[in-house]
Amino acid sequence: MAGPVGSGAAPSGGPRWRDVGLGAALLVRTLAGIDENPLDPHVSRSIGALCLKAGSRDVIDAHVALLASHGDFVLSSDIDDLTALLRAARTRATLQRC
Repeated sequence: MAGPVGSGAAPSGGPRWRDVGLGAALLVRTLAGIDENPLDPHVSRSIGALCLKAGSRDVIDAHVALLASHGDFVLSSDIDDLTALLRAARTRATLQRC
């Protein structure tokens, strides 16, 4: 099997694990190809600083914004928050609502 095809904030999939059935099965299949990035004290401080700069309280979206690089393709159901966070992080990524 090839390596990861993407990267994501480890907690971002949490709400989907509550679902039973097809949604959870699709998540498991998707996460098999994604490298999950955990939180640690250093990352947590960076997330807090980015939230302050962007005027956001969404630490998961801030983690995603910190992981994104210029030219990345980011899937999210919350485009507005991520737009502000990516702007504050000075990262140009393509956002797609999912």
